[in-house]
Amino acid sequence: MKNKLLAALEQRYGGALGSKNEIYEKVVTAYGNLITSEEQIPDIVAGVEPLLKDFQSVNDKLRAFEKKKEQTPPPSDNGNQPNPNPEPPKPADEKPDFKAMFAEALAEVVNPLKEEIATFKAEQSAKTALSTAEATFKGNDYVKKYADEADAAWEMTNEIRKYNPNWTAEEIVNDAMSRFNKAVAKKGVDTSKPFESDGGGGETDADFSSFERAAQKLGWTEPDK
Repeated sequence: MKNKLLAALEQRYGGALGSKNEIYEKVVTAYGNLITSEEQIPDIVAGVEPLLKDFQSVNDKLRAFEKKKEQTPPPSDNGNQPNPNPEPPKPADEKPDFKAMFAEALAEVVNPLKEEIATFKAEQSAKTALSTAEATFKGNDYVKKYADEADAAWEMTNEIRKYNPNWTAEEIVNDAMSRFNKAVAKKGVDTSKPFESDGGGGETDADFSSFERAAQKLGWTEPDK
């Protein structure tokens, strides 16, 4: 994923904003281990554009500072003679802390994106837990038989889950089954016992022998030989 993110950054921004190898590497380092799917890469690439511009601004200031130093003439040499009209001392130029400026710009962009990725991962985890729990719950034989009680229990659990978004699949199933068990217990159903099929639903072949005998007497069919 890190290589794909780096390639996406280079493809979108290239050298338009100057040399950004350093910032590319920092972005990849910050996000590489957080990316779980390629679908997240375009959002990250779009989100770091302000950071790249800030980085370019810092580079421009650094180049301007260095150029100013190069163009500043050296002090004249008056030998040992004191200058009759000395100029007041000028404050020494202090080199800006570009490293701190860059770190601040990086944090302004990276931190919000980290929060977005963490939120995305949490939402995906919650969706996975819910779908897994639903398949487990609705796969129970008792649940299949007592559909009304099952639907009511599942609906209630889903409402409660909204206030507990970090529930695992197991916790969701346990809550739904607890509600379902209480509901069917009112009908005398003990879900702790092994499920026994009632034999309905066409599991055994129907006996049509009496119908066949009557049809033979009426001449509708020929008697068995």
